[in-house]
Amino acid sequence: MKFKLSSVAVLLVGVGLILAACAPATPAAPAPVATVASAATSISETKSDSALAGTSWQLATLWPPPGSTPVPPEDAASLTFGPDRYTGFAGCDWYQGMYSLDGSGIFMQQPAKTIGGCVNKPAATEQQSTFLSMLTSATTYEVKDGKLVLYNTDKQQLLTMTPLEPSPFEGTTWQALFYFTTDGGIWVPALPGATVTAKFDGKTMSGNAGCNDYSASYTRNGNLIQLGPVTATQKTCATPDGVMEQEQGYLKMLDSVRVIQQFPRSIEFLTSDNTPLLAFHAE
Repeated sequence: MKFKLSSVAVLLVGVGLILAACAPATPAAPAPVATVASAATSISETKSDSALAGTSWQLATLWPPPGSTPVPPEDAASLTFGPDRYTGFAGCDWYQGMYSLDGSGIFMQQPAKTIGGCVNKPAATEQQSTFLSMLTSATTYEVKDGKLVLYNTDKQQLLTMTPLEPSPFEGTTWQALFYFTTDGGIWVPALPGATVTAKFDGKTMSGNAGCNDYSASYTRNGNLIQLGPVTATQKTCATPDGVMEQEQGYLKMLDSVRVIQQFPRSIEFLTSDNTPLLAFHAE
């Protein structure tokens, strides 16, 4: 599947999600069990192909010349690896990109990121910019003494990261930060100021869709997940622009969820054929 990332934030949200919102309201027909199970098995096999897949890290040290700069834990960026995507928190905005490994070699594409988190935070803005620049400058890596270390082409150490404890699936509040548009194969950041959340308690998924509260029953078996009919309150919100279109698109996407990928600090919803839908991060 051809995959592209867009760093264009708000404008693309409306394009991708309005299309989803305008689709007929008939719930998606359940995919054959064998098809969904095959997709879930494929997810598990793909995870094992990458030595870093399924790991999460917290920034410990940045290495701008001439020395290292320790990072306070409260300001630390994070990094999670999936089978082919990396994602995390950069200090004040969230990001997501594609990566590949070749032995000890690593290539990280320029990520898409949310916007608005660094307003009036010059120090955080500078640290975030440095951190993201170092990720995309990395050419080799190693896990040394339990820490992830990234190096550039000159073998200069760029940063070190320590392992992050995973967030439990149930009981954690997950925030939807990226949506996937199937027409263009693009991950689109969610609208700032219209937070979308999901929380799971073993039987019910509930949260806020940006304006209205919603809930749905669910069953999960490993990487398989099935959501029941979604119910939501009936408020109308005027701000931010596009909030209702985003909400309608989000709730429509839930009809198609069949597969879940879970990582230490993030989860992703996919269709029965492994097409991505939504990416969430632990709050």
